[in-house]
Parts: sequence; structure tokens; C-alpha cells
Amino acid sequence: VGFSLFFPLEPVSTPVIEKKPSYAVIEDKANVTWTCSVEKGTRVVFQWLRDNAALTPSKRYHFIQDNSTLLISPVRKEDKGIYRCAASNPVSQIRKSRGVELNVYCEYTSFSSACPSFIILPAPPKKVLNLS
Repeated sequence: VGFSLFFPLEPVSTPVIEKKPSYAVIEDKANVTWTCSVEKGTRVVFQWLRDNAALTPSKRYHFIQDNSTLLISPVRKEDKGIYRCAASNPVSQIRKSRGVELNVYCEYTSFSSACPSFIILPAPPKKVLNLS
């Protein structure tokens, strides 16, 4: 004799992003781990967006825990932008989180390749003519 359990689907609440670290990061030295969670909802499907474009896995973009967590490793300046997570399930339309901004800074050292390979120097002083 078999039996089956029926779990009713619960609509998804608005997702929230937990950002670690919560501050701006240094290019090529830091990783960012963001977790998307919902207070309510069953069988939730998560998706990540940067500047309203869907993100896909890559060498630096990793999605773990059923896509609820985004790991960017290492962070680069082209990763700057507004990130959102979207959550949905069969009984809910897609709900998007508030936008979270990623700021990436360059740390200049003479050995760093993370910064531009040029330096802008101040203009030379102008010659002053003495007409006396």
C-alpha cells in the first residue's frame, strides 16, 4: 500500500539580499558572497540580476544552494552595478528584491595589475613673463 504526501504551495514573499562583505571591495583581492532569502514560499526558484540583466554561471560567478547564493570570486571593476535577486514558484509571479549596489575599488601598488598601467601627472608649471 503506497501513500503520498501533499504539500500545498505557499506564495513567495519579497526576497531580501544579505551581502558579505557589506562594504566596497578591492578589485582582484576580494570575494563577494550574497544570499537571497524569502520569509514565505515553498519550492522557490531563485535568479540573480545585475543592472536588470540575468546572470549566468562563469569562471567568477558561482551559484550555490539552489541559486539562492551568489559568489563572485574574484571581484573585478566590471562587476560594479545594481544587483537584485528574483524569487518565484508555480503559484507566484516573480518577486524582485531591492537593488543592492556593488562598489569595486582599485588598490594601487607598483606591483598591482588591478589598476591602470598609466598615471596622470599634473601639468608642468606655466612660465610667467616678467614685462617690467
